[in-house]
Amino acid sequence: MSQTQASAQKAGGGSSVSRTTFLLLAVLLLIGAAGAGSYWVLGNARLSTDTTNLAKRVCTAYQHADYDQLIAAIDPAPVPPKVPGDFTSAAQVSLKATLRSLDSRDGTVSKCQYAPSGSGASQTRVPYTFTLTRAKATSHPLTLQMTFVREKNGTWEIARDSDFFGTTP
Repeated sequence: MSQTQASAQKAGGGSSVSRTTFLLLAVLLLIGAAGAGSYWVLGNARLSTDTTNLAKRVCTAYQHADYDQLIAAIDPAPVPPKVPGDFTSAAQVSLKATLRSLDSRDGTVSKCQYAPSGSGASQTRVPYTFTLTRAKATSHPLTLQMTFVREKNGTWEIARDSDFFGTTP
């Protein structure tokens, strides 16, 4: 084989390697983009699942009058100007007493429904609307607006400026 033929063969083989390398890089880039898209989708699915689980726990707490469980799900951070102070034990006792008073007057919660409110949702705050029906006031369901907030550790809690008592629509 002459030196010219060997050089031509090397040049041809080199471009084949370049094409293969380019193709491999393109495939890896596409896989990376698909992976990033999947990560985003899964992250949003997790956001929905985590807030839905909290909403279920809220309903369970109301339906079983387990107000300690409800209080444990409340973010103790102040929410100025509506709720400026600490979530003291006195504030927790007051919340439980008011909820128990509603149970006595209107009956325990027999039905609880929830749905994300949609407007104002972000990666750190998700508004939910709850509809509660109490046993002695079935013709007057209550609507509660709660906001779920994402903590620094990734868990979700109920913002203290949420409505825990409800209003009649």
